[in-house]
Amino acid sequence: MNEFATFFDLSSGSGNHVGCLSQFYIKKEYRQYGIGSKLFNMSMKWLKQFEDVEDYFIFVSNGNTNALEFYKRKGFSVSHDLLDGFITVLRTKKQFV
Repeated sequence: MNEFATFFDLSSGSGNHVGCLSQFYIKKEYRQYGIGSKLFNMSMKWLKQFEDVEDYFIFVSNGNTNALEFYKRKGFSVSHDLLDGFITVLRTKKQFV
């Protein structure tokens, strides 16, 4: 297991592989046009092609309430925090997205 894997709670998952969305940003002036939803849907479609991945994680920086709520609407829920709350980790299972 590498150092990056420590960001995930692999012991709570059903396998050794996870999918992760990272560095996913939409500039403020381009929000509300459906671009984020389109990119999110395309990303999840791509992740779902990997049959051995059943857990999906997303990292949201502290204070980014818009992103946090966006991912909650997409079926993710808060799993845990990292770095004393600097990053919020959201998670969902393959069958829920």
